[in-house]
Amino acid sequence: MFFLRNFAKVIRPIMFFFSGFFKKDPKMIVLGAWWGDKLADNSFYYLKDLLTKDYSKTYKFVWIGKSNLKKQVESSFSGRVKFCKINSLKSLVFIAKAKYGFVSNGTADLGRFVPNKDMIIIQLWHGFPFKRIGADMRGASNEGNKAFEFYSFYLSTSEVMTTRLLSAFRNYGIDRKKIIETGQPRNLALYENSELRKKLNIADNKRIVTYLPTFRDNSDKTFEFANMDKNLLLMLEKNNIVVLEKPHHHKYKKMANEQNTSVIIHVDDKVDTQKLLKITDILITDFSSVYADYLYLDRPIVHFLFDGLDYLNNDRGLYEQNFDEESAGPIVFNIEKVIQLIINKNELEKYSYKRETLKNRINQYSVKDSTNIISKKVGIDNG
Repeated sequence: MFFLRNFAKVIRPIMFFFSGFFKKDPKMIVLGAWWGDKLADNSFYYLKDLLTKDYSKTYKFVWIGKSNLKKQVESSFSGRVKFCKINSLKSLVFIAKAKYGFVSNGTADLGRFVPNKDMIIIQLWHGFPFKRIGADMRGASNEGNKAFEFYSFYLSTSEVMTTRLLSAFRNYGIDRKKIIETGQPRNLALYENSELRKKLNIADNKRIVTYLPTFRDNSDKTFEFANMDKNLLLMLEKNNIVVLEKPHHHKYKKMANEQNTSVIIHVDDKVDTQKLLKITDILITDFSSVYADYLYLDRPIVHFLFDGLDYLNNDRGLYEQNFDEESAGPIVFNIEKVIQLIINKNELEKYSYKRETLKNRINQYSVKDSTNIISKKVGIDNG
């Protein structure tokens, strides 16, 4: 791994220079997400919607990811999308030929040796940035200052997000002309039916509370509902509440072997977060961008800061230093108060106006026509 990482650093500038000599296929589109780990997020939902509109009759689609995704890609798209293993020689050929590339995190979604300098690369990102990102993170002011680090377009859900993108990606050559103003394609899933409750075998009379914390860069601290005091667990059971816990992708492996109970269900990392949000009655999170998505459903949100203000003071920090300005519900520091709130749900309805106001501010642009808006802006035409 160390050798591959250092080899990539050396070879990237060379490949970037020679990529201009490859013959391009104007109808080839490569996509990836989460460094090749997942078939998910905005790249996935953008592709899914294109296929429902028969774009596969005009374009060739290639999903680039780790080998364990091969069967999932084949079954999800019924053969209309090719799968290619990330960092393979074949993937380099596809990347060299493709006119378009779509990512949800960064160019590493397509591999270590990206990019092709003539490729139109669309940065769809993976949620509204409450947390500082890119060159705005502490100690990361030089991020994106290499010639081969660039994006052709950036998706923004609001004027607020545009301002933050212009700052975070300032070293990548961003400007307002490269901004695509629309909702994030992954939130199309919130308008679809979800069979997840049935798959998880959760009875209809149960209230579903989902816990989705964000990732800590500088801390290994975590919180698990399964480790709560037994009396608190009994209170949840008595009130027909089931807690679904899904740690951040970076932390999942540490909790993968946890046992489920009648009250606590540990959700597999492969389960689509948007489908999880769809069946959730109350969301518990901290600073994760999932609550921006959840605002579309106008359901209660609790911000549980289990490690106090440590994230604000010692991690990447937030754009809005006064978190209350961008919170969507009560900010709570102890689990006893969290339990009280989710049992007495009416108290959370006091925040309905705040949720609506925040939604209009950060989800300013509609999601329902997002695929068409993105395609038109970058020049993908199904005519």
